[in-house]
Amino acid sequence: MPSKLSKGVHQHLKLIWNANDLLLVGVVFINAALSFAVLYVNLAIYLFLYILVSNLIKWIQCPSIPISMKSKQQVDMN
Repeated sequence: MPSKLSKGVHQHLKLIWNANDLLLVGVVFINAALSFAVLYVNLAIYLFLYILVSNLIKWIQCPSIPISMKSKQQVDMN
C-alpha cells in the first residue's frame, strides 16, 4: 500500500509530506547516527586489541624482563 508521499510522486511529481514521512526521516537520521557511534566504539576496541597483540608479538620476538642493575647486584650479593 503506497504512502501519501509515493502517491504524490506519481501524480505529476507533487510532493505531499505528512507527519509520518517526517518521522521516518528522523528515524533514519537517528539510525545513521547510532551506526556511526557503534562504528566509532568498535574502531576504538579494535585499535586497543591491535596494539595489545602487536606489543605481545614484539615482546615474544625479543623477550626481556626489565630488572634494574641495582636490584640485580643485590641478588648477586645474597
